[in-house]
Amino acid sequence: MAKMIPKFEELSWKNVSKQVHRVNSELATIIDQLDLNNQYTLYKISYPFGAMIFDTAMLNLPNSSNELVPLIHHTIPNNVKENLTYRSIPIGMSLSNNLEVHSSIENRIIPLTIMSEGTPFGVWESLDPSYSYFVKLAWNISSGARSIFMLPKIQEISGYQRIQNELGVTLNKPKRLQDQWQVFKTIAESEAFPTAWHTEVLFFSKAWFNKLTETKIDPAWSNLINYLYKTAWKQSMFWRFSSAFNLMWQQFATIVKSKSIRCGSYQLETLKHLVTMGVGALPCFGAEYNNSAGPLRELQKIFIDIYGLNYIPTIMSPHHFTVKPNTFGYYSLNEPTLIESVPKNREVSNVMQVTREIKQLFEQFKEEVIKSNLKIDNTPTYDLINKVSFDFIHTLYDPVSNLLASSKLPEQDHNLTFIEKNNKDLKFSGNSNFMRGCIRLSI
Repeated sequence: MAKMIPKFEELSWKNVSKQVHRVNSELATIIDQLDLNNQYTLYKISYPFGAMIFDTAMLNLPNSSNELVPLIHHTIPNNVKENLTYRSIPIGMSLSNNLEVHSSIENRIIPLTIMSEGTPFGVWESLDPSYSYFVKLAWNISSGARSIFMLPKIQEISGYQRIQNELGVTLNKPKRLQDQWQVFKTIAESEAFPTAWHTEVLFFSKAWFNKLTETKIDPAWSNLINYLYKTAWKQSMFWRFSSAFNLMWQQFATIVKSKSIRCGSYQLETLKHLVTMGVGALPCFGAEYNNSAGPLRELQKIFIDIYGLNYIPTIMSPHHFTVKPNTFGYYSLNEPTLIESVPKNREVSNVMQVTREIKQLFEQFKEEVIKSNLKIDNTPTYDLINKVSFDFIHTLYDPVSNLLASSKLPEQDHNLTFIEKNNKDLKFSGNSNFMRGCIRLSI
């Protein structure tokens, strides 16, 4: 199998209409009604797994040598630069597989949004004026998931030597879970990797933007403009009401203080983050193997057959939790993805104790919600508390606070033990560091 090479195509709408219909029929049907001439160019870019589509908000494109370079690079044609610099994020969407918006702060990777195929992006930035509150240098967008990792430890030098000899790549042993992504990316870049996994991303050129933002709206384009505004409105729902959410949380913190419940600011902040993930505003983690986040099944096979892993290679990837049956979401105190604060070492020195305290806080929060003391009836947060189970997990049995043993998780979540063939009778890695102080959301 040949190595996946980035690919750049300049297209008209008729060349890509069928693909857009497959992933977003509503948008495609609206565009089909427009009378489009040749100026309404679109660009379809194929990115290999792990490629940074945006790196600190700068768009990367393949040049004539098939190298990914910044849009401003001298090897990118001037007409392409002109067509894709109307905003820092031009309007686009994935035509195949997922993208992850993430930030890197103080050596922490923070997943912010997972964009599945057919989901428009760059809409907020294009509808807002160029001078806005949007901070442009704090995030990246990767092809596939950036935050993926494997639950069992994969730090044996001999295993990596076998992969290097078999696939002809150079690998460094990962020190932390978030370092595993670089290992997976390097393996996927091998000429001997069995699949050329990639995302295809479609970008709309400047002519589309100019038409959409004309002072006098063309009636023929009103349906597309309305669609984009509805999309932006839906995507921004939680964040438009974040001030009210923060005020509600301050009210809850006041109640906690008045009842002398033992907790610190980190515990409160973590519970707030869990609720935010529970309503789908921020990603949590889960074991999924439809390969939309990356070539996960192929990576599993390599770590069983070549590396020689003695446990099931459970791969966790970020996703947005939804209130649907058989849905699971996980968060670990050992891999914090908090946006608003960073835990201090002394705050998490005893992970089991911190897990107990967050569990107690959650029980108090649930009580206040049910009693209507926080005035959040008829909101997604209210539904979350009434429909979603929060299980507090540790690798050790804890009879004091009734923490769930991590070894029991696969009894309900069968994705944790999924592999296509288990000829070696491999077991679930319940002692993973990720599971030591973990919270599970489920229906």
